[in-house]
Formats: sequence, C-alpha cells, structure tokens
Amino acid sequence: MNIHLFSSCPRALWIFHSLTWPGKEAYARKWGHQAAFYVHPENMAQTWDRLRVWQEALAAMPEGDWLWHLGPGCFIATPDVDIRSLGPFSGDMVVGGDGGGFGLDSFLLRNTPETRLFLERAAKLRSLLGSEEEALVILLTAELIRLEVRPRRQFASLYDPTSPAPPETAYQPGDLVAQIPGWHASHLLLLQKLTAPARKAAPPQQGPEHCTYCVQALGDNMAHVHFLRKLAQRHPERRFVHQAQAHYLPQLQEMAEDLPNLSLEPMRRVEAGAVDGWKNTERHWETHPLRDQYAAFFIDFFRHLAGRMGLESPIEKPEDLLFDYPALQKPTPLDAPFDFLVVNSTPLSGQLSDASGMDALIAELAARYKVVVTQPTPVPGVVCTQDHGLSVSGIGRLSTLCKHIVMISTGSSWGTFNVWNIDSIAFRVILIDREQIGLSKNTVQAATISAARLLLQEKGLL
Repeated sequence: MNIHLFSSCPRALWIFHSLTWPGKEAYARKWGHQAAFYVHPENMAQTWDRLRVWQEALAAMPEGDWLWHLGPGCFIATPDVDIRSLGPFSGDMVVGGDGGGFGLDSFLLRNTPETRLFLERAAKLRSLLGSEEEALVILLTAELIRLEVRPRRQFASLYDPTSPAPPETAYQPGDLVAQIPGWHASHLLLLQKLTAPARKAAPPQQGPEHCTYCVQALGDNMAHVHFLRKLAQRHPERRFVHQAQAHYLPQLQEMAEDLPNLSLEPMRRVEAGAVDGWKNTERHWETHPLRDQYAAFFIDFFRHLAGRMGLESPIEKPEDLLFDYPALQKPTPLDAPFDFLVVNSTPLSGQLSDASGMDALIAELAARYKVVVTQPTPVPGVVCTQDHGLSVSGIGRLSTLCKHIVMISTGSSWGTFNVWNIDSIAFRVILIDREQIGLSKNTVQAATISAARLLLQEKGLL
C-alpha cells in the first residue's frame, strides 16, 4: 500500500502550515511515504481550489496509490504509528466521521477512475453551492463514491484543552493525528508548542541540489534569492532551486540570470525536503529578539537557514546584504539624473500603517526638484517608473542616478539597497513603523509622512 501524504494551504494560513509541515514530512520519511504540498494561488479561496489540487495530486500518482490529505491545522500526534497499520481499507475514500458529519481535514483517497470522477462531479457544483466542503458532503451522503467511514479519532481527533470536544472526537494519547479547532492566536501558540519536537528534529539537506521556497511577498523573495546567489557563487558545484509565486518570477529572474547553478520556478507543488525561506516560518521572526533590527536579524536568520541546508552562511555582516546582481546596472528608459526618487508603492506586509499625505509631500518636492515616483500620483509633471515599464531592478538602477531617496519600505524599494549607490545617495528617508533597516549610509527613518517632512526640512531640502 503506497501512501502519498499531501497538504495544501493558502498564504493567509501559512504560519500554521509552517508549524505542522515539518512533522508531516518527518513522518513520511520515517515510514517511507511520499510527501508534498500545494500552494493555493494568491486571492484564491482555499475551499474550491482544494478540489483542483487533489485532482492534480492524483494525476501525478500511480494508479491504485493512496492520497492522504492533511489540512494545515492537522499535526502528527503519534509518529510511531504507521497509518497503514489502521488498514486494510475498503472503498475508494476513507474518512473519519461521527454524529456531527465527516472530518474532511484528514482522509484517504485511492487513485481510481471512480475517485477521479467523484472529484469532477464535486467541481461541477461550484456554481450551485457555497463551498467545496458542502459539495463533498452532498456527494458522500448520496454515496457517489465507495466510502468507508471510520471513527473520527482514527483520522483527526480534536485537540482543544480550553473547550473539550465530545469523548468520541476529543484527542486522547495514542491518536495518530490531532487537529486544532480554529485559526486564532491561542491556537497558533498551542500548535507551536505541540509541534516543537518534530521541528527541532528536522535533518539538514543533503546532496548536490538545494531546494527552497517562499510563498510570501516580493521583498521576502528578493532577500532570499540574494542569499541563494551568495551560496551559488560560493558553491559552483552545487545547484540551487527556488520556488516563488509565479507573478513574482519575472522580477526575480533578473536576480539569477547570470548564475547557471541558480534557477527559479513557479511555486505550486513542493516536494518533501525543500526548505522554507520565509523569515517567519515556524514563527521564527515573531519570537526572535532581533526582529526589529533588519540587518542583524537576517544575518542570524541566514545562518539558521544555511544550517538547514547543510551549509555555512555567506552573509556575515550588514554590507553582505546589499544587492550586487548585474541587472542593477542595465540601462533603463529613464536613465537620467533625478533629484529625488520617491518609492510610494503600497506596502503589502504592514510595514507602514499610515501613508496618508504622501501625494502632498511629493507635490512639495516636485515644486523644487526633479522627482520620479514608483506608483502613479495625481501630482502633475511627475515621472512614474510604472509608465516606463521599470522592474524592481530598474528602480534599483535608477537609484544609482538619484541624489536623494524618500521610500516606503516595500518590495519596490529593495533594489535601492545596492553596492553601486552606497556612497552616492546624499540623503535617504525610510518610511517604516518600527523595524530598523541599518543597510545604508546617510539614512534616517520616520513612521509618518509628517515626520519625514520634518527630517527633510532639518536637512534643508524643504
């Protein structure tokens, strides 16, 4: 009986997945199961997209093998029990159930024509029903697949010390899989404690190929690809593969195009053994004492990440974090000196809570200086990089031709931290709530537009 342990998760629940996946991966390795997870596309509801990824997963499996789906809130509670010992299994779907219904966060699907037809039928109900789970329940109730219902605790008992479930569903020691009952902060802290042993026991990568992934925003991926560049340059005999969301790849490819042993791929199916490059995987950033010191944190984080990859980190000091990839020197359609580069792009990770008043500040600067911005502004006569098709690397190139920078700390700004402008930027104002960046000279930080204006006035620039 061949088992393919499978999980899937949207970005909104990624922190939960990052806590439970190492234990699932270790379990699969212990018992000789295959393991992989899928990433739901950005802004795609998890419910209906799960049907599609189950279909994709079955299509990649041999006929007759079993897919074991485990949701991001499920964790392996008793790794010494092989799921095969619960067999033999009859039917094409095996699910835990009780008087309250089916447990659809942990179940088995056998790869058969009947199973594939069942999923196709469920997908066709999308226009009629509110959720994929509702469609599955209707089809299961109608017995449109050969179904075996086991006691709920065999597949995913409920772990909630604050509100115990009925005895037939509540977790008891020895249960193979447990499931937290929600997505609140209290559940996250509980899950972190319960999964700690499996996460600490994760072995480093071995072999000549190193695979990483990051489901988060452009800036997160840029920092990680820079780290991989340094590893690829230090280890030309090894191959490095990084997966990111497909819509970020055109920007990220510019960072890797000169290195034959570094490749970037769209993130969809991630195989067991790949390393998560997100800074807050397993709540690493949230709980780190240096979380508000960007440079110091990433030096330590990349040391941790390199250890997970079986290597030593090439990032040892803040200057090592400055971008130096060749595409930052490619000419752009806007190659001309500007007095101010204003990165006014919207931050996607909460870096700046209040950006109101940015257009007014741009207008004040434009009245005295030649200004270029990264996002359209109603201020007349101001050049915008979007109108000229500049990528984040193009913005980085443009920063080498500018005297001053006013920037919201966001993905579009990261290319401006590069080795070619470290001595040429006369003054830089970073708009960010709390984190201290610590990467460039002649730099100050402000948490509001008003504070940034005062800093520019003190410098005699307004």
